[in-house]
Amino acid sequence: MDREPRRAWARPWLSLLGGLLLLVVWTIVGVGDQARASTDASRLIATSDTTLSEYGGGALVAADPSGGYWTTTEGGAVTEYDGAPVFGSPALAGVHLNQPIVGMASTPDGGGYWMVASDGGIFSYGDAAFFGSTGSIHLNQPIVGMASTPDGGGYWMVASDGGIFSYGDAAFFGSTGSIHLNQPIVGMASTPDGGGYWMVASDGGIFSYGDAAFFGSTGSVHLNQPIVGMASTPDGAGYWMVASDGGIFSYGDAAFFGSLAGGGNSVLGIIVNPLARNYTLVETTGTAVSFPPASYPIGTVESSEPSGYGPMGANALPGYTQTYVNDFTGTALPAGWDAYSGAPGSDPGAQFGSAHAVVSGGMLQLNTWRDPAYDNEWVTGGVCQCGHGQTYGAYFVRSRVTGTGPTQVELLWPVANDWPPEVDFNETSGTTTGTSATVHFGATNGEDQRTLSIDMTQWHTWGVIWSPSSIEYTVDGHVWGIVTKASEIPDQPMTLDLQQQTWCASGWACPTAPQSMQVDWVAEYSR
Repeated sequence: MDREPRRAWARPWLSLLGGLLLLVVWTIVGVGDQARASTDASRLIATSDTTLSEYGGGALVAADPSGGYWTTTEGGAVTEYDGAPVFGSPALAGVHLNQPIVGMASTPDGGGYWMVASDGGIFSYGDAAFFGSTGSIHLNQPIVGMASTPDGGGYWMVASDGGIFSYGDAAFFGSTGSIHLNQPIVGMASTPDGGGYWMVASDGGIFSYGDAAFFGSTGSVHLNQPIVGMASTPDGAGYWMVASDGGIFSYGDAAFFGSLAGGGNSVLGIIVNPLARNYTLVETTGTAVSFPPASYPIGTVESSEPSGYGPMGANALPGYTQTYVNDFTGTALPAGWDAYSGAPGSDPGAQFGSAHAVVSGGMLQLNTWRDPAYDNEWVTGGVCQCGHGQTYGAYFVRSRVTGTGPTQVELLWPVANDWPPEVDFNETSGTTTGTSATVHFGATNGEDQRTLSIDMTQWHTWGVIWSPSSIEYTVDGHVWGIVTKASEIPDQPMTLDLQQQTWCASGWACPTAPQSMQVDWVAEYSR
């Protein structure tokens, strides 16, 4: 049946910025996890901003911010992993290289990458721009790695003697070009704001410049194998170094979660996920091993699914019982789901239409278009799982958006329909570059909000784990936000709602072209 749409609260927010060789390449594809917490006492709103952009340091490996990564050979052949797109390569184009490829770096949005040869020749693909090279310059020592600036508007190259070559908006902060080194430089890492960089030698010696602080090194420690890469923590207050056998050395606020040392492994480098503050080691075989692994399930790999992942199983969440799962097969809304129709109470200028919520192609699709049945207004789709309410539990939604315009919201709504409370665990505010999570509480609508910068056009598994003591927001198995104040946590039955909404009358979240919110599946648990 059609039903009157629920009140959907949203407010605009701004996203932050936010044979293989054993040589280092470092790329930072975002400004890292710049956490911010503040309280506006007059409105009882607490906010926290997080930027999700994975980055890595190591031999011929670069991280894609959507979660995958690339490796390349010295001949310039690129291999993609975990969905990272390939934009081209010297090997694919049949380009003859004067010198071997020794490094790789991704652009901040993952829409391109650079490769650098030992003579400083630069090969750019996708949205990676060419800013200059040392291909025609005589170098005292070969280039061994490179690093992108946080906005992708420039890059540094580093030679084995610590000479730095900066291009685009990459500033020069100093080098070891005139210093005698005990061991050669093997790579570099930029600080999250691009205001400095570290260089690391094969013996783990660290050389810091600009706003890059020195937190320690292995320069005086006997290493079983040489260092091959390093990566900064999201706030720049620490760093990890990785040896070729997978040994990990952590300094500053970089936590040690484990290593591959002693297992006979050969490692290219390290990838850091700012969201979870964990790290992944990439072996020469291309295999990636994470420390620690994801906290929550993502789904089961299934190539026949639109998103590449099927719903997680009944026993995927230890200590929980699966209470509902739906893969949206068929051509009609499943039993227990109702479509929105009418104007939302909080935004009378918007409009929902039941025809805008369809099941097709193995997905639930909430579609926004100018509908002649509503005087050619922008009309959106929304559904509620009104037949399935529960108090506490875990909810997971595999979804994506096709473009900017309408805001996507995945939320929990009280069965009693007495608002607040409300838990919005994925609310895009009309953008494709991030989302927010907000718990609404109290008679005066207090809000506790977190925001996250992430590519919303990619498939992600969004989750909310709701218990009497906390609300955890997850994406792709990692916790990115948490609420622990008892007064803010709902203690009544709630249902899962999925919706699009326009805010044209308010001057934002207004489409310029038809868009869709696509949902591959949902899974729910109780304990």
